[in-house]
Amino acid sequence: MSDSEKQWNIGPETALRQIAGLIAYGLVERMPSSTASAAGAVPPVTLTAQGRRALRNAFDLS
Repeated sequence: MSDSEKQWNIGPETALRQIAGLIAYGLVERMPSSTASAAGAVPPVTLTAQGRRALRNAFDLS
């Protein structure tokens, strides 16, 4: 079970779809040195500059 499954109580397919959406919007990117260890594994990602700005804006609005 991945960290995202434990933390958010979601399955790997849902986690992969969510990450794909975040990548498509340029909010996160895959870690350069990472590879998925198993088929369907959730890859490690990091926030992009755009993702950090979006997160800061979201916190400012809350």
